[in-house]
Amino acid sequence: MIDRLVDARRRTLPALVLVAALLAAAGFAAHQWLAEPPARQSAESAKPKRGNGADSVPTLSVSDLLAEDGEDPDADPYAEERLREAAPEHLESVSWSGDFLRVYTDLDEGDTEHPAARKLCEEALGYLKDTYSDTFEDEDPVVFVHARRSGNGHVVLVNSVTGRCRSVETR
Repeated sequence: MIDRLVDARRRTLPALVLVAALLAAAGFAAHQWLAEPPARQSAESAKPKRGNGADSVPTLSVSDLLAEDGEDPDADPYAEERLREAAPEHLESVSWSGDFLRVYTDLDEGDTEHPAARKLCEEALGYLKDTYSDTFEDEDPVVFVHARRSGNGHVVLVNSVTGRCRSVETR
């Protein structure tokens, strides 16, 4: 009888060690997978991705928003080059924010009727329709033209949420 118990322990001990090792390996793999930062796409290959917008927004520091070379990974240099021709004196930068193209200017937040703001919006819409026509085939692209940073942040002057560029009412 004692021999039988000793034999049973000899068979279950290796099985328990194997199960513990497998659980430890699975826990380590899950930790590595969850802790790995998401890969960034280069600005040259960044084409807007259409989605349902249900993704949560992570909290990021300024250094997280910049690529290793100090450049904004969401910047669109091709759009910026095209828009510089439209209103070179007011354009600050152009970048993607999800599916939206954001145009930052040096205009004041009260300049909602400024011709340059509307011109930048219309030119950005043209750029999106020319460049990303397959991406926006079911709906109109969205552009936001922003004022320079103030106490209210970068206020939107003009947008194309309704399909055409319109001035936005501010306070």
